[in-house]
Amino acid sequence: MASVSVPVKPSISLYRLIASAAIVVALFLTIGYIVTRSPWWDEGLFADVALNFRNHGHFGSSALDPNGYLPWPGVHRYTYWQFPLYLLALGTWFHLVPATAQWMRVFSLLWAVVFIASWFVLVRAWSRDERLALFVASVLSLDYTVISAASDGRMEMMCVALGYAGLAGYSYLRERNWTAAICAGSIFAAGSFFCHPIGAVMTACLAGLVLLDWREIRLPRLWIACIPYLLGALLWAWYILQAPTIFCAQYHAATSYRVRTLFSVLKSIFMDAYNRYWVNFFVTQAGINRLRVIIPIFAIIGTIALAIDPALRRQALGRRLLLLAFISYIGIAAIDNQGFPFYMVYSLPVLTGCGAVWVYARWQQTGVRKLLPALSLSLSLGVVVGGFTLKEARDDYRTAFQPAVAAALAHRQPGGLIMGGSELGFPLGFDSGKLIDDRYLGYFSGLTPDVYVESQYYHSMPGPELTRAWNASRQRLRNGYHVVFQNQDYLIYARNQSTR
Repeated sequence: MASVSVPVKPSISLYRLIASAAIVVALFLTIGYIVTRSPWWDEGLFADVALNFRNHGHFGSSALDPNGYLPWPGVHRYTYWQFPLYLLALGTWFHLVPATAQWMRVFSLLWAVVFIASWFVLVRAWSRDERLALFVASVLSLDYTVISAASDGRMEMMCVALGYAGLAGYSYLRERNWTAAICAGSIFAAGSFFCHPIGAVMTACLAGLVLLDWREIRLPRLWIACIPYLLGALLWAWYILQAPTIFCAQYHAATSYRVRTLFSVLKSIFMDAYNRYWVNFFVTQAGINRLRVIIPIFAIIGTIALAIDPALRRQALGRRLLLLAFISYIGIAAIDNQGFPFYMVYSLPVLTGCGAVWVYARWQQTGVRKLLPALSLSLSLGVVVGGFTLKEARDDYRTAFQPAVAAALAHRQPGGLIMGGSELGFPLGFDSGKLIDDRYLGYFSGLTPDVYVESQYYHSMPGPELTRAWNASRQRLRNGYHVVFQNQDYLIYARNQSTR
């Protein structure tokens, strides 16, 4: 009888070496992008609030005008348009490090480590295969959206890392102690939710995993999962009661353009694949940057391949990854109708994880079937590494941001005012009196700056009054200001001498 060759799995040491190499490359790419990326509006906005918490013990904005973005009365003292956990954590972080954009991003990088570790625990818990867990963690460490979020001073990395820490904690503990599992899962998932409302997606993912194990549910103990949410809600309510009128005004302004009918939600879910993924990876790109579309294509192909393979789909890990992919896509599309690219870190890594499982499974086989998955993964990782290398070589911080700051300061009169995005607070100081974040050029406040700094994030917000304010500010710019500096990120106006 002829012998049948059985492929031998590479040693665990090889997978540990692969994981180590992937993490080193990911760290180099992320740190490189941290130091070369220009600060942007959201980073300045959140850093301003965090610094006020560090310095003064309140969640106010020093630079943002109460009507400079949306009608947010009391914004110099209260921040009700955003949940507080990230701002509190970031303010605490600023006690330890300088309050720069780069150190703000390092905070996100630390949470990315938690995210990757959580994925390792999650995959190992459901597959019982440490090699697979190491491989998936390696691939995810080089995921485009993970590196982007890890080098960005927003709450996305903290929010998604807390969510996956909850999924990992539940998955690891469920067979040992179900009560401890649901407790750990709910604590971290609640933390994700109180970082940002889109953390509700992570709560839905946890609920999906629990329901998939419906035979294991201990109904008398399920109430434990509510405790972290109730505690967070009580603390949030306590903060709201300090200024309930201001809360109502800020909350209404922040959500009015997002609240939709059921039909609009369904339309958003149906169109999100185009509006968020295709637009951000292909339509808005030009030239060689359009190769970025390979990244989601690999993730989507891998997820489809996992779904149509009965052997992979029936595995405990396969079923749960497909469930997480479904919940994540639907949840983000239902909550956010704006197509913001930074929310993709809640969904695309799940698809990438599915693709990694597919590649790993095919690589255990013999023959040419293993080549296509490996080639598609290699292309995706090559685009990620090459793309971030090009971004870092461009060095927008040095070539675009710093020259714009220098030009704004050069045209500011002694004691004068600069109007521009909150990211300018990093070099100018958020509470220095030099900077007001008001895209409407003093339409509501009556202030007249020496310099007005316009970026891609300065545009009109929805609503007839804000549209009038924006149009009036453009007319005022044409009549009273002239362009003194322009690059790919900024357009800087100085006030005419005749209007001083």
